[in-house]
Amino acid sequence: MFSGIRLKEKRIEKNLNQSEIANKLDINRASYSKWESGKSIPNQKNLTALSKILDVPVTYFESEYNIVNNYLQLSPDNQVKAEDYVEELLLSQQTPNVTPLFSVQVLADVQ
Repeated sequence: MFSGIRLKEKRIEKNLNQSEIANKLDINRASYSKWESGKSIPNQKNLTALSKILDVPVTYFESEYNIVNNYLQLSPDNQVKAEDYVEELLLSQQTPNVTPLFSVQVLADVQ
């Protein structure tokens, strides 16, 4: 899923405005603006060009979350390892921390 949020953040970080990038891509500014607002997404050709202009991997725009970008850059073997590790973390997070209890006998009317 394309992230217009990450596109906008990177554009601002590089001190570029929408018109400058649109001109480099040979498109109009309105089309570019729709990508940032999430109303449309760039085709593969423009996505590749954007990654070069903004000096990021093509996968950078796949999600607004860094973990997704990092995962997509892993080798297939390391993706499996990452999935296994995340599942372990989820299980440990969901396992309740139970404190063992002991029984107590209550004596009534002790004199």
